[in-house]
Amino acid sequence: MRWPGFSWLLAVGLSACTVSTTPEAGQGALPQRVCELVTARARLALTVEWADTPEAQATGLMWRAPLPPLTGMLFVWPTAANRVFWMKNTPAALDLIFLRSGRVVGLIEYATPLSEAPLTVAAPADMVLEWAAGQTQAHQVRLGDRLRC
Repeated sequence: MRWPGFSWLLAVGLSACTVSTTPEAGQGALPQRVCELVTARARLALTVEWADTPEAQATGLMWRAPLPPLTGMLFVWPTAANRVFWMKNTPAALDLIFLRSGRVVGLIEYATPLSEAPLTVAAPADMVLEWAAGQTQAHQVRLGDRLRC
């Protein structure tokens, strides 16, 4: 037997369960690590939030204020694959650095805030660093540079 209106109630109930709160309301307290980004020009100490769970990765930097320089979020997976990101609910422009085994394999600069357009590179990655837009260019990060954590 089908209860009238059940599909609508189920849809409303499920959407209510998937609404995330802002980091100020308790989210965003991920473990932090200091990593070293080694470029041809410099060695940079970065403080990153370590996002290695599906929950942390699904929320990412949504609803966050712009990041200070040399900070970011590092998305980490056990294996390399083609990774796709978006900027939904992310009000600050970001640069994305795609890495495989610690080596930069792809760059996306100045990702458009709040956009749902897919962001990806051609190379498989096991880590992606999100940091403030402009940092990649300012520090002259290039393909082949290394991130050590």
